[in-house]
Amino acid sequence: MIEDSPFQGIAGALLIIGLVFFLIIWYRDSNKIEDENNSRKEKYYKELDAYKLYKEKPDSLFKQFNTKDETYKSRLRKIQQSIIAMKRPNQYLEQRRGYTEDYFSNFLHKWFPERVFTNYTFEINPLLKEKYRPFLADFIFQGEDNLHIDIEIDEPYDLINLNPIHLFDKSNSNEDDTFRNHIFSNVFGWVVIRFSEDQIVNQPDECCRFIAEIILELTGNDQFLTNLKSYNNPTICSRWNTSDVLNMINQDHRKKYLSLVKNEWSYKSTWNNKIKLGPKPIFRSPNQTVDSSSNYNEDIDLPF
Repeated sequence: MIEDSPFQGIAGALLIIGLVFFLIIWYRDSNKIEDENNSRKEKYYKELDAYKLYKEKPDSLFKQFNTKDETYKSRLRKIQQSIIAMKRPNQYLEQRRGYTEDYFSNFLHKWFPERVFTNYTFEINPLLKEKYRPFLADFIFQGEDNLHIDIEIDEPYDLINLNPIHLFDKSNSNEDDTFRNHIFSNVFGWVVIRFSEDQIVNQPDECCRFIAEIILELTGNDQFLTNLKSYNNPTICSRWNTSDVLNMINQDHRKKYLSLVKNEWSYKSTWNNKIKLGPKPIFRSPNQTVDSSSNYNEDIDLPF
């Protein structure tokens, strides 16, 4: 009979331990694989649900996008129609130019070459010339697409009599400016931009940038703004009332900033001949009746 060797017992024990260790490792790895598979399934079903949700509602998503797009297109179409309908001035009328107007014109012609004009207005009914005078814009921007902008420079008071002007008092509203704005915007169809004299003296390039932004907003034309991107918009200037102007007068406010104005150059060219004029109006006499079959336009029979 062969006796068992003590090494055989040790080998058996090691075999059993190895088998148990293998089973433990296998069980742990199988659980890990199962967890990973469950995680992948969970992720897959979430993505599947999201896809189903998107697939079920593509029309509503596209409708939301198209609604915003159509709103923008509709707004753009209305603006374009308004620009086309803007009335062109039809009469040249020489006017006295202010000191700051000559100064600012240099910057306007620099940044908007052959697009800014002066001394053009709308012919008024000869029968009303004694009562009314035509409104003259300080500057007219006229775009290739018929965009017209009335660019105004507002002074707080005159230097001779020190009378407050361009006021914004609730108790003493500036009827002249309000009426002018109404005529230029609602009758002629133009855009009106009003700068304070202080703004155009101290920030002329910035004021030009503001005009360029308005042009971009209305037409999509960034031609002018591209050249003015290095400038900011002008500092906001609040409209003044009588009390504000009296303080300015006491401080000699206008003379202080006007001393900075230097007309070192003056823009001289044939630019003023390049404006596109509108048709001459047809005026009726007081006893004349309007033929409904004619092309008579009530708008052009206004007193300006």
